[in-house]
Amino acid sequence: MLVVEAHKAPNTSLAVQYIMEKQLQDKTIGIVSKCDLCIDNRDALRARILHEPSVPKDNSPGESPEDLGAIRMKCWIASMQGPEKQGEERAKEFTTHNFERVWMQQKIENDFFANISELQDLQEKGHAGIPCLVEKLHKEYLNHLHLSWKWDAFYKLEAKLDRLQFDLSLLGVVPEDQKEQLASAEVERRLGQSSPFTRALYQSFVTDVLQDGLFGRISHALLQFQGEGYLCEGFKQQSAIDRVCADIRKITGEALQAVSSHLVNPVREILETESKVSSGADYVNIVTHAPECLGLEPLQAFEEGKRWKSMQQTLKDRPIIQLSSYATYTDAIMQRCETLHADAVQQLWSKSEELLKRLADLDAPNPWIQVKALFEPQGLGASRSKVVMYGKAEEFATAMYALFLRHIPSQDQLANLHAGLPVGEERAETRSQVDSLTAERAKVLEARTGIRDALSIDDEEFAEIQQKYEAAASCQPPFVAPTPSTTEAGSSSGADTEGVSASSSDAEIVAETTKVHIKSWASSFEMEILNEATVQDLKELLREELGESSEQQLKLIFKGDTLEDLRRVKDLGLAEDEFLVVDKAHEVPKAEEASKTEEPAAEDAAGSKDAPRLLGSLKPRGGRGEAKDVKAQRPSTLFMCAPVGLCDGAQLEAMSEQLPAVKELVQKAKSVCDCYEPTTCFCVNAAIASLAAIAKFRDDMHQAASELSIFGCGPGGILAALCATGVMVDEQCLRIAKLADDALSAQTGGKKQRTIHICGLGVESVSALCQTAATKKDGDVCAISEYIDRNSFVVAGTEQAICRFEQLAKASPGHCTVVAVGSTTWCCSLMQTAQEKFNAALDLQLPAMNSPTTTVWMSTTAKPFRPGSDPKEILVELKRILTSPILMQQCVEAAHEDGFEELVYYCYNSTEIRRKKLQRVPCDDEIPICY
Repeated sequence: MLVVEAHKAPNTSLAVQYIMEKQLQDKTIGIVSKCDLCIDNRDALRARILHEPSVPKDNSPGESPEDLGAIRMKCWIASMQGPEKQGEERAKEFTTHNFERVWMQQKIENDFFANISELQDLQEKGHAGIPCLVEKLHKEYLNHLHLSWKWDAFYKLEAKLDRLQFDLSLLGVVPEDQKEQLASAEVERRLGQSSPFTRALYQSFVTDVLQDGLFGRISHALLQFQGEGYLCEGFKQQSAIDRVCADIRKITGEALQAVSSHLVNPVREILETESKVSSGADYVNIVTHAPECLGLEPLQAFEEGKRWKSMQQTLKDRPIIQLSSYATYTDAIMQRCETLHADAVQQLWSKSEELLKRLADLDAPNPWIQVKALFEPQGLGASRSKVVMYGKAEEFATAMYALFLRHIPSQDQLANLHAGLPVGEERAETRSQVDSLTAERAKVLEARTGIRDALSIDDEEFAEIQQKYEAAASCQPPFVAPTPSTTEAGSSSGADTEGVSASSSDAEIVAETTKVHIKSWASSFEMEILNEATVQDLKELLREELGESSEQQLKLIFKGDTLEDLRRVKDLGLAEDEFLVVDKAHEVPKAEEASKTEEPAAEDAAGSKDAPRLLGSLKPRGGRGEAKDVKAQRPSTLFMCAPVGLCDGAQLEAMSEQLPAVKELVQKAKSVCDCYEPTTCFCVNAAIASLAAIAKFRDDMHQAASELSIFGCGPGGILAALCATGVMVDEQCLRIAKLADDALSAQTGGKKQRTIHICGLGVESVSALCQTAATKKDGDVCAISEYIDRNSFVVAGTEQAICRFEQLAKASPGHCTVVAVGSTTWCCSLMQTAQEKFNAALDLQLPAMNSPTTTVWMSTTAKPFRPGSDPKEILVELKRILTSPILMQQCVEAAHEDGFEELVYYCYNSTEIRRKKLQRVPCDDEIPICY
């Protein structure tokens, strides 16, 4: 409401000016107060209230209401103050009841407007007196309830009911007559032959326990009997074989103990894991996560995701059961599982002992051990009592391996563990949750019924509300109440529409509806990558949503384009592959654009009434949900930044001939970094070399560079990759690299360090040698700091541990090459002190960091940060770059799985950029990284 004194023109009021600035005229009721004090020019007062010309005088035409200072509002109501009481009359007024005073004031007001000739028609037309104001407010309130509040309230109630029903369905408490069938199907889904969980469980047990553990270790225990055999005195034959049998018995016992941890305990976790909702922008599914030890994707309840409304109906038709809610059932299954495996372990122990007895019995024919006499030539000191024992290590290990495979329970046996077991009652906690949700749902239903009764909404109108809710909610994220459109608000058949502003034309209502629909649709539309084909798909969808005229109403705005209000899209915080849908009806005309460019931004563009209305930010992600080849649309080129430790001052100088940006970056480093010396600042050098290589690649290969994703390798390479993808600017990148160098140089004391490069052995062998070489009692460290390829690694640690590793590697079976790299280490636990010092300085850099504009892969995790990733998450990874190993090979493999076809890298020895096609390479193939 707006109050203006009768003797003042409304257009002079500051309150009126504010209302006009905010365009609230059609929502404002104006009250003209103190009309009884306005004695002069009452005709002008009447004209301003009714918004009519004044009465002509002396043959002159009446003045227009605008000339008299009138401002059009929703309506104006005249009121009076009333004469001030004096003396006894004033004292008597204080003893009068409030309601009596109101009635007395109303009578006085009615008499006043009825007796003033100029103001009589105000009362007749409903524009005078407090009763008219009350009536107008009452009508507007009813209009609000029926035209706006009713729809919003019902939408929120329906969304709440959907949420409660969905939560009830997810609790997995099913009717008694469906328990047995649903529980049996769920157990078979999780433990049956087709289950990826149990298949991976058995594969892991066979690979880790039987192949690598049992078979490999037994073969190694019998290794002394192979080749030239085992030479010993004849009377020591039995003791030699007994020692070996004792070792094999220990190995077998450890394998039997692993049955519980590898095959029994994970089964309980698989059974009792709660199925949860996995939701994307458009689709939801019910998934069951695998145990972490298996590293598998979640098991989906439905082959394809569904729109959340469709999923809600699906759960009604095909309810799910949560096995975790039926403890007695899962406990009974696990009791059978434990008994089954315990019997198998007992039988395996007995059978393995029989094999060991046959191996140890040298008096009987032995299929695995042969003893031959050694007849040495006669002579002084010669002995004729020695024998040579020959063993078939692989054959005995195979016999033990096959024994385990025969007697370990199969997947078929797991799938039938539940047969004949009653499901029983759900947990008390689950029943309590069901009762709580049911009671809350009853309250919401009661509230909905109360609103229907209060607003006299019949069944037909209520069905219309529900129908429109269902249609609107299908375009919304799960359980978010959609915003009612203007057409919905105006469709109430029983509502009084007199209070609707005359400015709300049909055209404007249609335009508003269009905007609401586009907002709902845009929030759920995602594509994988923006190209000509997907833009065409988008335009077709616009035509389907809005009709053929949509291209005149809407247009696409891409990054780098200029909006009509002079903002650039990049200033709105969009990623490179995002775009906007803009309502063209509100664009600034081209003729006005030139004049606007000359104005010094007098007003905020976002608040300008002529600014285009942004109807949604659409992030590309794979179309409208149909199955598409996502990988084929992603960038195909992966650029690998420089590994750490490769770039000293001399190499940096040599690079400057091929990479022009090196010299410029070196000068920039000297200006922004205190005490920068190319001979000692290896992280800064690596960052400079990587940034220069990326710049050259982008200059030389424009087409590939437009689809470039970057792989940061090592501290300097990671920082350069983040810089090249927009997370930080050059100066910040160089400062952080210098902080890393300072932290490394400040780390003093401790044991001498050493780094070597080993080729020819697999990761299992190298890891085992590292573990053997690092003796914890001496505080030594030996670990892989860089995974270059499947058979190529950098190993770092303390000098004594590395020397032991080198000796063990050269003595191990197979051919390997060991090359010294340097007397310093990186990316291992020895850098922990430096990492902590570096982290303290890193926290200050977060405010200046941005989200990446293109994908950047991290060598600390072999995982990518996509465009729009949170800088806080990137900072977490930066706090590990000095101590985490460089996962070069894992990162390249993951990128290939993600759809990348080509690896581009800078070869420091030849100072040139090289390219390599990524394929599913055999184990002996190498990524050609030069040291």
